[in-house]
Amino acid sequence: MSESSSDYAPSDVPSDDDQVDLSMARGFTRLMGSVDDAEPIQSDDEMADEIRSFIQEQEEGAPGFHPGFDEGDNTETRARRLLYAVRNQILAFSSNTLEQLSFPVPRDSGSGYFAVYWPTLDLTPQPGLYIRMTLLVILIANAFNTGTYLYLRELIYEFPSLWGRGYRIITETLELVQKLLGAPHRSDLNIRSEEGSVLVGAGVTFKLRGTGTLVKSDAVDPINLPDPARVASFKIAGDLAWLLIIDKRCFVRVLADTRASELLLHFGKPGLIVGTNGMVDLATTHFLDAVQGWQYPPDQDPLTMFSLCDADGGGMIWMDLLLRGRPGNGLNGVTVHHLGLLPSRIPEFCLPASNRLVLSEVTKAKLANLANRLLERDPTPETEALRQETLALLRLGYGMYIQAVNHLTHLPGVHPYISFFVCMVQQWHQRQLEGEGQAA
Repeated sequence: MSESSSDYAPSDVPSDDDQVDLSMARGFTRLMGSVDDAEPIQSDDEMADEIRSFIQEQEEGAPGFHPGFDEGDNTETRARRLLYAVRNQILAFSSNTLEQLSFPVPRDSGSGYFAVYWPTLDLTPQPGLYIRMTLLVILIANAFNTGTYLYLRELIYEFPSLWGRGYRIITETLELVQKLLGAPHRSDLNIRSEEGSVLVGAGVTFKLRGTGTLVKSDAVDPINLPDPARVASFKIAGDLAWLLIIDKRCFVRVLADTRASELLLHFGKPGLIVGTNGMVDLATTHFLDAVQGWQYPPDQDPLTMFSLCDADGGGMIWMDLLLRGRPGNGLNGVTVHHLGLLPSRIPEFCLPASNRLVLSEVTKAKLANLANRLLERDPTPETEALRQETLALLRLGYGMYIQAVNHLTHLPGVHPYISFFVCMVQQWHQRQLEGEGQAA
């Protein structure tokens, strides 16, 4: 599902090929001398912990920190420590990361190190800018070392206190980092505006064509689903029991960070979570089709597949694909159990008015037609129930299943996202048991 223009997704999404005027580099000073009086951070792990701690304390309003990273002794001192650390980080990458760049990075004539520059800040110190630039440089270096990409929208969701709700701040910061490294294009730094689908959960191995490289999924760190043209084969581990498809990629990282793949156990076994960017893409449909067509050994049950989609246009298209498949290039009628917010439970959750959709009558009619088509293509009791729930939610104005997750706290001490999915799976399992009891 694509986010609305008022929620993190302005219409002027920057292009991956936006160029930066490098003539301004003359106004930059060496980073070397700007932070020599700061206490160094000895290791990359310490630096990463310092970044996370700084951001977390700012978000929680810890004493000594000001909203928006305003200057202050404590804030500025920590920012300068991070600057010192990132200087060391960049120099440490001189033998690997910066060698991989597709553009020349000048070296210092005396030391032979890559010449790293920092913008001149002659007026008021700007620790917020320091933190943003430091974070981007670290993430860029990690992206090169791991062969992955950074996505602007994902960064905005992951660090809202740094970037706000739009692309302006992150774009301006990225331009400074491009000047810092002398990169003409953001694509030279493995940065893209939009993202594809991701997979989290251990147990899937992709073998790439040509090189034979093995790409393995992880229980904590999401991986990008590889381009189908590059995949020679893949394998599913025998202990996996379920797969959840959620049409918001950004929430997969939240689930991964809270180790949902370990806590979300179905029949006592782990599973997989696929997060999409709200649009039906080839990599996702190819992977889901491969999962459905996987030749399971006699002692291994097929994965139980769940989906969680918003009741909007993008979500309805996903429901259609998952229930029916796409001719020639999609799923072949795989059974998918949709987890949604039942209309009867809305009062129980006390959802605020901000969770309501502002939909025109034309849009409501289109979504209702989509829901009716789902039933025509898959005339089962489960699809009929899904259609009725969707229509009821549209009438009530509550179509955002995922948005409602923030307000659910069923399991004390458990992250709301995990609580929500655990409750949804438990409800589904209970319905299955009730159905088996009636059949008996």
